[in-house]
Amino acid sequence: MKRILTCMPLCLGLILLYHQAFSYELIGYKWADADPPSAGYALNRINLPPSNLTFYDFFIATTHAFKTWNNVEGSDFVFYLDSYSYANPAVSMDGINAVSWSSTGEDMGEALGLTYRWGNPSTGYFYDVDIKLNAAASWSLLGEAGKYDLQSVITHEAGHFAGLADLYGASDRGKTMFGYIYPGDKGPRTLHADDEAGLSYLYPANELVILTSSLPKAFTGKGYKQQLYAGGGSEPYTWSIYSGALPEGLILNGDMGVIAGTPELEGAFSFTLNLKDNEGTEQERAFTIEVKTMLDADIFGLEVGNSWTTKKGSDTIVENVVSIDTSTFPVNTYVIEDFKNKIFKGRLWFERTEKEIKMWGEYDSRYGMMAFSSGLTYCWYPMEAGESRNSNTTSNISINGISVVVGMGLTVTVESMETVTISLGTFSAFKLRMDHLIWFPDYPQQPEESVTSYQWVVPYLVGIKSMDSDSIESELISFTVGGGTITEETDTDEDGLKDYEELVIYGTDRLDIDTDGDNFDDGTEVFIGRNPTGMESWQGDINGDSCVNLADAIEAIQILTGKRMILEINMENADLNGDGKVGMEEVICVLQRISGLRN
Repeated sequence: MKRILTCMPLCLGLILLYHQAFSYELIGYKWADADPPSAGYALNRINLPPSNLTFYDFFIATTHAFKTWNNVEGSDFVFYLDSYSYANPAVSMDGINAVSWSSTGEDMGEALGLTYRWGNPSTGYFYDVDIKLNAAASWSLLGEAGKYDLQSVITHEAGHFAGLADLYGASDRGKTMFGYIYPGDKGPRTLHADDEAGLSYLYPANELVILTSSLPKAFTGKGYKQQLYAGGGSEPYTWSIYSGALPEGLILNGDMGVIAGTPELEGAFSFTLNLKDNEGTEQERAFTIEVKTMLDADIFGLEVGNSWTTKKGSDTIVENVVSIDTSTFPVNTYVIEDFKNKIFKGRLWFERTEKEIKMWGEYDSRYGMMAFSSGLTYCWYPMEAGESRNSNTTSNISINGISVVVGMGLTVTVESMETVTISLGTFSAFKLRMDHLIWFPDYPQQPEESVTSYQWVVPYLVGIKSMDSDSIESELISFTVGGGTITEETDTDEDGLKDYEELVIYGTDRLDIDTDGDNFDDGTEVFIGRNPTGMESWQGDINGDSCVNLADAIEAIQILTGKRMILEINMENADLNGDGKVGMEEVICVLQRISGLRN
């Protein structure tokens, strides 16, 4: 189980500055400029750590955690141990930057650590930051299984101390500022290049440094724009290509430090950028931009190269769209091979037209080849509940050396739309009733045979569940999208949502990290309960945590009663009646929004 590590705005509203080109996020405040910029911290010696840790353990873990941030190349920021003279520095605006423990953890919820901040809005500088650790959690100094690494958590909180915000994107896993940690994980002890870039952006060293650490992938035919960042030296900066070349279709604006354009060719393009400041000092850094060609999602694509797994009870059937047969069947027919426990079982020939899928034949290892004289409508799109399609065909087969004409019929009826939950998630699916009919035209005395089965179909995923004539249900997973580019695991835009989730569940763009353009990536919005496809109003978000809940009402009441000062909040969200302050009207409005009485 993950435990959240978070920054807690107390008298300072949490302002997340989301920059798509950044690989880090900023709180919006920093420590005052100095030579060098620095901040001291004091350890609380009264509120002691849990019983399995000594104060010395606490001291060593904290010292190593803060020193980690002192070793960032490109930044001259320094953390230092302030003094041993403060026996009981509290979480309060007392001018002492305290690191202390919450003995019961009752005030911390599931958080392992909370960072509280106070600052001056006129300067944008902090003047008090406190860290509180949850003594009720299971802690370790060695990364023991089932326990949380103390140094890792304090290193993360020290990042908040400096002015960096939590990260929740899929590509942020492995960074110190990622907002969750697993038991036994010691990874956050070591800073990621993007963690270092964030600190260097806030507190650049006097020497010139390129802060941008990497550039995101691009897609052919899709617009691309990325800002480059630098620090130190003397502005203005000038950028140029030192060696190599940008992908064809992209250009570098050397004065603006922007790479933009529309890539034309796929591939991995490596180059080195040169940065020159106003005094002629230069720096170089190597980059690679990967350009891919993405096929548009094709409902019921059945494209060559797809593969997927069908689970039926304890058996697993691996199906592959392997080739196109141009001799026996129509030119746009695809061959799907079935393997059961790695043993070949048969083939199916499907034709995909603009509006439907037809089956033209099959080969079964037990019965041999059966080719239809015309295709059987197997599925169509769009479809609606109540619709039905019927197809008939014949096939010549050999039974005991005698050629026999077999008639086959398939009636597909859309009975309803149902919510279906399988291992991949919960989907809205069409429930199809499949009525199969077999007869022998040359032997009318032979009775017809009929079999009824069911299949639940989702666009892009095709079948996700089936039920045979014996009422045995099976889970199916059938990806048929984009020429084999989508699987159960792919996340093309790296926003934390799988491609199939974006297509089928959330309706977001699998090639765009931020579908609604609100500067929150789609995965983060889903994670915090926001709508990833629509710009939302966060009026009433008093504490700046990107949601409106009871915590905002409490914050407003504390501000109203003078128990907390408004040093910096997003007044656009917080001031609901336009009077320039947070008062009783805001408290009432927040409570109304929570209860659903107000949108």
